Amino acid sequence: MSLEAYLDNMGFAVAGPFATDTDALAWLATDDPNLAILDYRLGKGTCADIARELNARGVPVIVYSATPRGVDVPPELRAACWLEKPVPRSALLKVVMELLPEGMPQERRTAST
Repeated sequence: MSLEAYLDNMGFAVAGPFATDTDALAWLATDDPNLAILDYRLGKGTCADIARELNARGVPVIVYSATPRGVDVPPELRAACWLEKPVPRSALLKVVMELLPEGMPQERRTAST
């Protein structure tokens, strides 16, 4: 099951996946997620520009990637929770629940991937 399908089954409204940072930033121009799950590698680059925009909005960011966290992580991603694939879905869900604003009704929670 895909990550998007898993989160949808758990009751989250899911935006994405976005294949490029341009696609994700275009979505962010009109929408506000409660949380973002990003892959470090996105198209030909990284998710740093997306993380910069999300950080400016105070949106929690989870990096869910096969790329290990290195010492050269861009500043935009230093505060992000970094989960290196493979990660059990239950562990990912636990982090999602910890980072979402408290008291938010389940039907209003959104995650972008």
